[in-house]
Amino acid sequence: MFFSWDIWVAILVAAISGFALFPDIPNAFAKEVYNIGISVLAIIFSVYFAALAIIISSWDNDFVGFLQKRGYYERLIFAFLASLIILFTALVYSIFVFSLSAFWVAENSTPTRQSVYWFIGYSFWFAYGLFATISSSIDAIKYTQYRAKFLTLQHEGDNNKKSGNGAL
Repeated sequence: MFFSWDIWVAILVAAISGFALFPDIPNAFAKEVYNIGISVLAIIFSVYFAALAIIISSWDNDFVGFLQKRGYYERLIFAFLASLIILFTALVYSIFVFSLSAFWVAENSTPTRQSVYWFIGYSFWFAYGLFATISSSIDAIKYTQYRAKFLTLQHEGDNNKKSGNGAL
């Protein structure tokens, strides 16, 4: 899962930002971008938890067994765990570089610019957090589709039992 499409897009975003801004960027600009990132990541946390709520709200042992038979359960749980760690890391990194930039701006420190490597790190973690959350949200939608399929199969099995035609 750590080598899925979301990490490659994050690497690409970081590389593009590094090439575009090399070798350094103004502290005031970086501070504003980091501040926007913190706001966006905080909002994305709510999207992540909404997707997680979908997963948790319709949990039962039969459905877990259905997912395990098809190999989806472990992947789903791992994807949500990985997304949580990535998103949290992105938020903490953004807060760190924002604080550092805010300090440099407030102190009118010299130099008034910072290394682009801080921004590359930010770009990577921000993009990775964003795209990992999108990936988890897509997994939550797939989960609801599997849930519907499971309920349909379960309903058909119940109808077959009632009519004497066999079971699931």
